[in-house]
Amino acid sequence: MNRESGILTLSDDSGRFEHVSPRRTGYARWQSPAPRPAPLAHAPANSSAARFRFTRETALMVALLLVIGVVAAYDVYLSVKYQDSLRYQELNPIGRLLMAVDNGNVAIFMGAKVLGTLIVIGTVQMLYLYKRHVALAVASALAVIQLLVAAYLTLA
Repeated sequence: MNRESGILTLSDDSGRFEHVSPRRTGYARWQSPAPRPAPLAHAPANSSAARFRFTRETALMVALLLVIGVVAAYDVYLSVKYQDSLRYQELNPIGRLLMAVDNGNVAIFMGAKVLGTLIVIGTVQMLYLYKRHVALAVASALAVIQLLVAAYLTLA
């Protein structure tokens, strides 16, 4: 091995290399890197599960969707609890129509509310996969509106 040339040479069959640098005295030695561990069996290397990282943006999105869902559940709870007076107090014309179709019962109306909430949450989640900044803006607006609805339901 030539010290002045800085040539990498294989020292033995163990996979170790020696590097001689003309700027340094002595030898710098290193081994080839350790083999990589096998990927997880349940998540292929190119799957979205393997690339998922929980960021602040994701935490914000989860929090906004939870606000939307919890306020919608609170609205359904109050609607069922006060269903006797709801047919007179409901401001939503579609809700009044659905209750009239069901002879004053709130079952169809509540089913439509839950279905609508699920569609909205699912649509915002799909939007988040493709346009995160747009989805965050939409979810923020929906969460603010839902909080205003909760304040109205509680205080009015």
